[in-house]
Amino acid sequence: MADDLTWAIEELVRLIEIPSPWGEEGAILAHLERRAAELGVPARRVPVDEGRWNLLVATSDRPDLVLAAHVDTIRPTWEWKAVAEVEGSVVRGLGAQDDKGGVTTLLLLLRWFGAALPDGVGLAFTIDEEWGGTGSAALATAIRPQAVIALEGTGGLICTAEAGYVEAWIHIEGRSVHGSLIEEGDNAAVRAARLILHLQDPPLLREPAHPLLGASVVGVEEVHAGGPLFAVPGEARVRVDVRLAPPVRADRALGALREAAACHGGRIELIEMADPFETPVDAALPSALARAVREATGTEPAFGGMPSWTDAHNFVERVGSEAVVYGPGHLRAAHRPDEWIDVAEVVEAARVLGALVRSWSEEGTEMAPVDRAGGRCG
Repeated sequence: MADDLTWAIEELVRLIEIPSPWGEEGAILAHLERRAAELGVPARRVPVDEGRWNLLVATSDRPDLVLAAHVDTIRPTWEWKAVAEVEGSVVRGLGAQDDKGGVTTLLLLLRWFGAALPDGVGLAFTIDEEWGGTGSAALATAIRPQAVIALEGTGGLICTAEAGYVEAWIHIEGRSVHGSLIEEGDNAAVRAARLILHLQDPPLLREPAHPLLGASVVGVEEVHAGGPLFAVPGEARVRVDVRLAPPVRADRALGALREAAACHGGRIELIEMADPFETPVDAALPSALARAVREATGTEPAFGGMPSWTDAHNFVERVGSEAVVYGPGHLRAAHRPDEWIDVAEVVEAARVLGALVRSWSEEGTEMAPVDRAGGRCG
């Protein structure tokens, strides 16, 4: 049997070479279904919509602890091939970091535990994390677990806080005239520029920085104005993504965006939004994971905040699960043409999660009960 590192590299290469942009996850799920069977663990399909499904590997129908990694990748805007490159322990390829490194982490657990995977633990492979989050929403509703770890690249930090967001287009109207009559027009591009500067003003949300996530900030991701004609632009649009740290809620941030837009002749077209969440660092799941870090690595655990939406959100919002985000690598290596992950970090994360799974089974974990028909009790 190959050592864990070599085995994990081979598994990750296979995963990268199965294309799985969001909406096209069937082939990789079928592969994982076969791998689970080969490793001796029951796997079942959890329906999502229109013939799409998640895969849950567990020895019980309703595990209390779920470790979840998503199988979909972004749809890249550059030319790419589903080919992995290996340099030592580093593997490059679309999805290597986000989130096939996390999927490989769960495969290592399947390799180690096999049919001895404890009844209270489930390993979930979800779809659609990169777009609508429908996979984790369906899974949360179906099994209503007490505790969830979403595997994403956290740099080894146990992330007990996750940012919320407001994503929106801001449409700005000006007055278009012939390009030579600059003074007679009302340049929507200039209005947009002034709005962008306004949005960078830190007092926009007027809250101190969160200790794990920092301040709530506004990101500008797209700007459109003007065209090939010689004319003052009469319309412009700006796509913004507001990262929210507790206690700022999404509806409050949306209101602040509306006010700012109105000052510059703009109107808001909401794309989507979600509130941030925070699990106390001394709660049952973070405490158990911290002990597992000490056991598996001999180092003291460090806590942090996840600046991006993850599948953990749906478990918290829909069924009141206690949730953290933890996993190998770091998000800064994701969503780029040279995406990569060091598989040595995958193996270490798996050892930590393996220690957690054993302790969860052997010691039990005191948590507030989840009402299987609703949310968390109490």
